Amino acid sequence: MKQFLVLLALLLLLTTSGCTVERLNDTNSLQEVTSIEKAPVRMAFHSAQNKDDYTEIAFMLEHIDDSDIDSEDYQIQWPKYILDNEDIAYKVEDVEISENTLYGEPLNSHQLGIILRLSPSILKDRNNLMLQVPVYVIPRLFEEGYPFNVRESHVERIVTGDLVIEDIKVEDRVVEFYLIDKHPDHQERDLSFLFSRIQDNESIYPLFSTIEPNSAHSYVKLEFAQQISLPVRFSVERTTIELPEWRFPFSIPINLE
Repeated sequence: MKQFLVLLALLLLLTTSGCTVERLNDTNSLQEVTSIEKAPVRMAFHSAQNKDDYTEIAFMLEHIDDSDIDSEDYQIQWPKYILDNEDIAYKVEDVEISENTLYGEPLNSHQLGIILRLSPSILKDRNNLMLQVPVYVIPRLFEEGYPFNVRESHVERIVTGDLVIEDIKVEDRVVEFYLIDKHPDHQERDLSFLFSRIQDNESIYPLFSTIEPNSAHSYVKLEFAQQISLPVRFSVERTTIELPEWRFPFSIPINLE
């Protein structure tokens, strides 16, 4: 009986230890994610610095097509607390957005610098530290529509944010393409769109529009009053749904000297 109890205790100890190791391995196997791209924007971790009683982490937000960016173009929602891979919480005390410089480094017109102040400060002697930073981004620049620049009479695919247009064909006064909407709610609600051509900062609407939706995409054919000259800029606006909320789940390695 005593031998049985000893064996049972050893079995329970080994089982418990195995679960602990597995849980630690899961925690330590976080994949590094320092840059996330959602056309036309890219957000990337820049650097981390320790101050007297807090730590700063900096990000660069930029347009990958080098178009101008404004601090009002994107609404960024930060968590109140940021956790590391050991479940230690750091409070987001302040967020600073700059259009001019990031730690003294000049920014171009397509770049923004973002600095988060976290408390308490991160200890310098902590090794293999990963910060988990979930960021939510609302693309306010698309409130008036998603722009698509078409430079040739036939284009295979153009991606802007969560809208995709494929197999674009422009001939005379007509443009036709397939529209794919990746909005999180696109399968739960009936979507309605408004199409236009942008010329001299004015919206020109088609005389006739044909939209044939199915589960995968919508076939769109637009006929304008005048011939379409290339390059041309089209705009697609949702009229029945709010702007999407993009989730950027960062996992950032922190090495402070």
